[in-house]
Amino acid sequence: MFETRRNLYLLSVVLMSVILAMASTHLSAAEARKDVIITVKDAGSFKTLIKALDAAGLTETLKGPGPFTIFAPTDAAFDKLPEGKLDSLLKPENRNELVAILNYHVVPGRLNVAKVSDMPRLRTLQGSDLMVVSRGKGVTVGGARITETDVMAGNGVIHVIDTVLTPARPRTTHGSAPEARRMIATAIEKGGPMYTNGNYEKCAAVYEKACRSLLKDFPDALNEGARKRLRNSMTESRAEQDPRKRAWILRQALDDVHTSLKKTERQAPKKEQKPKGER
Repeated sequence: MFETRRNLYLLSVVLMSVILAMASTHLSAAEARKDVIITVKDAGSFKTLIKALDAAGLTETLKGPGPFTIFAPTDAAFDKLPEGKLDSLLKPENRNELVAILNYHVVPGRLNVAKVSDMPRLRTLQGSDLMVVSRGKGVTVGGARITETDVMAGNGVIHVIDTVLTPARPRTTHGSAPEARRMIATAIEKGGPMYTNGNYEKCAAVYEKACRSLLKDFPDALNEGARKRLRNSMTESRAEQDPRKRAWILRQALDDVHTSLKKTERQAPKKEQKPKGER
């Protein structure tokens, strides 16, 4: 009888040790059944990321065994992209660029934030490295701040970031002027009705965002005069109290830069075409 009680006691100790060990992994049975895609969907603040993954055809890949470490941008992070950039990425003709950007957010393996912070760089599925910087209690990857860590899933771990990561690409002096003009056109198409309906504050915000994006993302497309025009318009608009006047100041600058870009395109040398029959 005493031996039986002793064996039951030892068994209970072993079972408790197993339970504690399982709990220490921070991966519940429910979490183990969820892949990273289901986990991100359940969170509710990654609708744009899910839409982008579907458009890129990466959803099924990330449902695989992995494991994966995902740096997941929130919907607010996608809102910080230049005006019109997301709509452009979601178009079928730009799928390759979208795939590259999304793969830049994925690192093979299950890396909790402690492991991430101990590494100077991380090699992504896209092929490029993400630089890791740890300062105090904060960690950034590729310049994006990790705002929530160690969200566990059955086939990986998710870290929430506040900015969409974009892999570096060679800067070129050709081909970017048409993109810049399209971005201006998109901003005007969005801001124009706001201005007409009296939503001057929102209109001014749309135009200023476009001005900032032009200066940041299209440095090769803009000449010094265009860059100066944009900078001066933003300075002038910020000093203006009337939102209607602020919107108009920025709109005039965008119109001027659009005209400048169009003129630059007309002046660009065209490729010489060979006569028919000549190889």
